[in-house]
Amino acid sequence: WKYTPSPVSVHEIPAPEPGDAVISIAVSQHGKSVNVVYTLRNAASITTDLYNLLGKKLLSKQTSIPGDGTMSVAFDMNEYPAGMYSVLSTVGARTYVNKIVLLR
Repeated sequence: WKYTPSPVSVHEIPAPEPGDAVISIAVSQHGKSVNVVYTLRNAASITTDLYNLLGKKLLSKQTSIPGDGTMSVAFDMNEYPAGMYSVLSTVGARTYVNKIVLLR
């Protein structure tokens, strides 16, 4: 999925574009935290934003990967209720959307 700021904002991407840094993005819950694991094929700057179901940005983290490899970002969800959340991952110039249901 790709996020493009517009009234209709989520678009399916049929295949990665040539030169795309992202191999995979995996979002999962571990206890009271949400983990986002990135596997990239080349260096990239990453912004990871967490939104609630109403579209309010709750948390944001910025990082970068100096080369190909895997890295993870964790959000402490202790103060947030169970429910559905969106994770927007901006890798370089592209943004990806993932959903997660936080269970208690």
